[in-house]
Amino acid sequence: MISSYCADEKIRIPGKFQDFAYLIGLDADGIIHFYSENLKKLFPTEHEILSKSIDVIPILSHWLKNYFLHKNEFEDSIDTLVIENIEYYIYVLENESFQYIQIEEKIESAEEYNLNFIKIDEYESLTKKSDLWNKLVQDIYQFTKYDRIMVYQFLADGSGKVIAERTIDQIESYLNLHYPEEDIPSQARELYLSQKRRIFSDIDAPHHIIHSTTTEVDLTYCEARAMSPLHGQYLRNSGVKSSFSTSIIVENKLWGLVTCQNIEAKHVDLKNRIYAERLTNWASKLFTIFNYKAINKYSLALEENIQILKTKLLTYPDLKVGIKSNFNDFLKLAAADGVAYINKDEIIFDGMTPSPSKINEILVWYRENHPAENKTFIDRSFAKKHPTLVDNSSETSGIIISEINREDYKYFIWFRKEYNEHIQWAGNPEKEIIKTEINGIEQNVISPRASFKKFKQEIKGQSKIWSRKNEIAIHKLQNLLYEITFNHFDKIQELNHQLVKINDELDSFASTISHDLGTPLTVSKLNLQLLLTKVREDESQKTTLKTVLGQIETMEELMKNVLDLSRSSKVDLNFEKINMHHLIKNILEDVLTVYSNQNIQVECGELHFIHSDKTLIYQVFQNLISNAVKYSSKETVPKIKIESEVSDNFITYSIIDNGIGIPEHEISNLFKIFKRLDNATSYKGNGVGLSIVKKILDRLEATCDVCNNDDKGITFKLHFKK
Repeated sequence: MISSYCADEKIRIPGKFQDFAYLIGLDADGIIHFYSENLKKLFPTEHEILSKSIDVIPILSHWLKNYFLHKNEFEDSIDTLVIENIEYYIYVLENESFQYIQIEEKIESAEEYNLNFIKIDEYESLTKKSDLWNKLVQDIYQFTKYDRIMVYQFLADGSGKVIAERTIDQIESYLNLHYPEEDIPSQARELYLSQKRRIFSDIDAPHHIIHSTTTEVDLTYCEARAMSPLHGQYLRNSGVKSSFSTSIIVENKLWGLVTCQNIEAKHVDLKNRIYAERLTNWASKLFTIFNYKAINKYSLALEENIQILKTKLLTYPDLKVGIKSNFNDFLKLAAADGVAYINKDEIIFDGMTPSPSKINEILVWYRENHPAENKTFIDRSFAKKHPTLVDNSSETSGIIISEINREDYKYFIWFRKEYNEHIQWAGNPEKEIIKTEINGIEQNVISPRASFKKFKQEIKGQSKIWSRKNEIAIHKLQNLLYEITFNHFDKIQELNHQLVKINDELDSFASTISHDLGTPLTVSKLNLQLLLTKVREDESQKTTLKTVLGQIETMEELMKNVLDLSRSSKVDLNFEKINMHHLIKNILEDVLTVYSNQNIQVECGELHFIHSDKTLIYQVFQNLISNAVKYSSKETVPKIKIESEVSDNFITYSIIDNGIGIPEHEISNLFKIFKRLDNATSYKGNGVGLSIVKKILDRLEATCDVCNNDDKGITFKLHFKK
């Protein structure tokens, strides 16, 4: 059996730690369950510390007690600790079972930056995606000083491409080079979604064993976890000894990486790594805005063409004749080379297509291999994978099958001809098999490439990529055909029901995004407005700040327009166990920044874990906590209390404030969209937030009770299934 070079490695539980950092793990009672071997160099002891109290290391015990008393005061939850006259960073990560205490030396000689030196307005003034990534690699260099900084994009086939780069003069450029999918296997990509930042400071430095009371220690969120030996060999073969990367997340998917490489071993200060990650996150969000803007513009133009085509088709009493007469529009809108319409045993076609008999064979294959709920099938190398279905023809390499009605055997198929692509790889992508030991067992694995010399290759057997714009056009054409062909009354009713449901989802999605953007944009505005008051004499700085404020307002309007034009069906829920302490802490930090009444008192009781969708839960609590703070902010001493309790079947969260309350006669209208209560007109808002809460709770099968308090204010009780 042959394995991918690290696909079978347990990269989340390597059992070792890198040399630049130290690790110790405790349970909730302060008992030591694991530590890295090098910890004993930092805290010498002759005795085994496993299963002992953290008190056996007094300096850590003292720090930990102080940390939990004041941890909200630490920036990024990071503190410093002086040991033997050396200053170290120390920080804690927590999961359900353990507290991970990580320590690494602070680099005193490093030039530490923060995001203030980055001119954000320069990012917002960019009009091209390529300019965005080019600026990002230049700015990331300021934080890392690595020899090579690259933006690496994952392509549809799993491979990757360097689309932006900044290098020192002495090294070869990798710009526009491709990398095979095996370079970053699927489990690594999954990890990069969870832990966005990672560093391999020195490929030749020793790794230190994790001593543990358990068989395996999950190091998913430990940046200093040991890297794969084969990954080290990969870097060595490419001529570098150190690497650092941050994940580019777009629409909750791993879109790419900012990858940094250095010829010699190099460690980057923790704070600078964090700043590099934050800047990457900012660039990712701007890239998403670019995409929305482009898709919005395209969708508007496309919708006009779809309506023109619809008008044409409705003039034909026979739909088949109408489609055949307007095949050119179907080809043009999908940017295809051939098209076929199948209605039971009848096939009409135009352009480059297989024979009618082969089209039938394609549909038989499709119906046998794809379930009914999948209405669209897309493949750019269909002919290469299924040569007998297309008579070995290169004229139909790419294919999109659109199912109009499975029962009535109605389909639309678009074809694309072969497109021979000439690409350059970073080394020969052909796989070399070697024997190596993985998890104590000798196996045949795919070896890291020995050379990264540019390798040219002609890729045959596939069409041009079906782009996102192509997919949007196909779905709009598909919807047009639904509308025209489903003329039977009961099917019209069914379609209308589906459209109502989709529109409800759109309303909820659009309202959620529009509402939840309000707080971070408000924070940005407040900070900028505060700065404006401090630069009264400097007209240049005032002009710059006013420009940024204008850009924020433009972003607000742009997002509103984009979201209004969105077409989205129901998104799958991702249920997980949620640490509510962390979630509520983050919400409170944001909300209290906006409502700066210094007398606000917040009390948090026991906050139990709940099992739900984290993103939606965040939106629910952000809305309710924000309302609680807002509507009690004018009290002399605003008070907010958040607590939870567990019953046999439910976990109930209570959010209590001493604010303005709700008139009893208006409680029944509380969750209606755009409903503003009579006693809330002096507070800023748009009546969307509680409607969002209600829709989300319905989707999560949770409930909400609302009642006025006996003395003052209101209580929201949220009931979640255990």
